[in-house]
Amino acid sequence: MRVLAVAKIAPSFVLLVQTLQLRQTVENYVNRAFDDPSMSRAVQFLETLLKCCGTSGPEAYINLDGIPPELPPTCCDVQDNGTSCLIEDAYQRGCATLIGEAVQTWSTYLGYLFMIIIAGEVVKLTVASYVIRAIKEKLLRD
Repeated sequence: MRVLAVAKIAPSFVLLVQTLQLRQTVENYVNRAFDDPSMSRAVQFLETLLKCCGTSGPEAYINLDGIPPELPPTCCDVQDNGTSCLIEDAYQRGCATLIGEAVQTWSTYLGYLFMIIIAGEVVKLTVASYVIRAIKEKLLRD
């Protein structure tokens, strides 16, 4: 019974205590995906779906020499009308940042949800033990 209780409590604490580390891990994974040429279609899909640009914003596409390249069309909310995507028109949120924030937020919510569920189970166990004790006392009196 105690092992089961620990098995329920441990993930809650891990989610609540390790949210920042979990966020950093996810952001690092997204950063690596952006650096991998074989992931370009997935990256484009991600930018279109989440309305984000680059890993940390459109500035992530600036070359080492400081010259901003033409951004991918997935960084802008323009239909294929022949206009190029400029930094000032691009989505300002980076995909890694956006996903990292979502992971951190939802892992915190899940951690608290698990704690509420565990608290509910403790209340149910307390009520059940009280009812059992009351039934035993009544049976012993009769």
